[in-house]
Amino acid sequence: MLSFAFALGAPAKGPPARGAVNDPIADTDLVCGAYGDPHIIRSDGNSKGHMGQGEYQLLSLPALLAEVHYYGCGIVTAAQATAKFPHGTYIGALAMKIADTTIEIVGNDLSVVGGASYSVDWNNDAAQGPYTVEASSTTITIMREQITVYDLHKAQYKDLKATSDGQALYRWSITTSNGMIVHSHAVPNKVTHGGWVLDMHVSYPGDSAGNSNGLCQEQCVDCNSSSSCMPINSSATYGIAPVFSDATAAKMATECPSTTPDEYCAPEPPTDLDALCEHNNITMKSALLACLHLSGMADSSFHDACIFDVCMDGVPDSSHEWLEEHIPANDTTCKAVGDPVITAFTEYKFKFTGDGVYEVLDKASSGASDPCAVEVQALICQGSSGLAYMDAIAVVAQGGSETHEVVLGPGATCTIDGVACSGVQGLNQGTDGVTLVPYTPTTVYQGYPSMGEYGVGVTGWYVYAGGFKVNVTMTVGPDGENMMNMIAAAPPMCLSNVTGLCATTATDFTEHQKTGLKGRKQAALVADELPTKLPTYPGLDSGNMLPGLSGLSCPK
Repeated sequence: MLSFAFALGAPAKGPPARGAVNDPIADTDLVCGAYGDPHIIRSDGNSKGHMGQGEYQLLSLPALLAEVHYYGCGIVTAAQATAKFPHGTYIGALAMKIADTTIEIVGNDLSVVGGASYSVDWNNDAAQGPYTVEASSTTITIMREQITVYDLHKAQYKDLKATSDGQALYRWSITTSNGMIVHSHAVPNKVTHGGWVLDMHVSYPGDSAGNSNGLCQEQCVDCNSSSSCMPINSSATYGIAPVFSDATAAKMATECPSTTPDEYCAPEPPTDLDALCEHNNITMKSALLACLHLSGMADSSFHDACIFDVCMDGVPDSSHEWLEEHIPANDTTCKAVGDPVITAFTEYKFKFTGDGVYEVLDKASSGASDPCAVEVQALICQGSSGLAYMDAIAVVAQGGSETHEVVLGPGATCTIDGVACSGVQGLNQGTDGVTLVPYTPTTVYQGYPSMGEYGVGVTGWYVYAGGFKVNVTMTVGPDGENMMNMIAAAPPMCLSNVTGLCATTATDFTEHQKTGLKGRKQAALVADELPTKLPTYPGLDSGNMLPGLSGLSCPK
């Protein structure tokens, strides 16, 4: 498991904190993550181990009237003799107070204190929400959304096992209208008291960080330097009051008894790597050899943290998994922009000239071992100057219980299941676990790239469901056309048996010319090279069009 890095026995600067994969994180936002036993990547990018048992303050943001606490659980007594890291602690629960509202997450079960509660079955999980809670000073949106191991700081064994079986993972996402985002994913673990290990992430606007506090900010080198380094009790002995409700605090105290009660500071993680390796029957020589491939990196913290993890896990080969988990592969993308120029998942780039409705992307789920699913169609029209462009895009998104059709365009219009979107920027308007967020594109935000030669666009929508992220914007063409643009992204595990324009390869054009394919896939035709334009090929017939596009026609 990943820990903080060591340089000459002292914590070194770790990998920079990053935003979660699905979040529009501004360059001025700050992020903090906590995972494992537990390791905290602070808002300044430094990593810190914190082995506190009981309740601790992770982050306090007075400007947002928000506070996030975690509850640390130790290793069960029976497992301490054989555990690779017998003195570690793990995050078993989270509590956050947002204005006058408190939300608790114990394992994967979420509850609004005094309000609704949502139980989750790890073996039968599904997307949920969005659920809206009106706090006194902000609106809180709660989602249960599908993710992969690439969205986690540290994938545990059962996460990796579920992914290897082709199954999706899920997490809770709590967002506020004033810019805070909290993610929490939990995986069962028999070694820990309470039975769960949480992987959490929080991001917040940098301009709200004034007077902020908590373990996301403090080094805790000297316990007296900050009260957030101290355990929290009902009497607020060290100046911080509990956020967990009395009922949940009592439950956690029973399920996670403190085997070494924290009177002052949480114990420091071990810095004697030789002793740690010896405890797990690993020689320092073998650990150094296992991490040799990281020794040449400019940031030595990767190599140092790898040494620590190899010694702690007792498996020299774990360094390869460590690197893959913490420098995850990027999503594979398909981009269709402008007039339109399409870059397929295969990275083959071509210009497509069409007139009608075409299949851009189609991926069907084949059950629990392949849960990813989406369908995207586009109405392609001919402009007054002969320029082709996408006038409207329809997305069939997989929800927790059924599919939902999102239609974007013509122009700035948006509907979901035939009902108009509210148009409120930044507000999740999805349902049944489908994320649908309208936004105004800007180069300030990561994840909002230029949509071709006409810029980032004047309006945009972000759709996420079924493992696929679909980012759509509208730009204005040279003759005033409302041109739709799309970027679809998904992890490689979701791309088996994908069809449509996004699945095009360099040989497809010749094959399509030879066979004259009919039906939904006939539109995936390509030119051999840019800027060659294809003649207009027939689009889908009305029986194969998505309902939201079947009644539309191109502007005259």
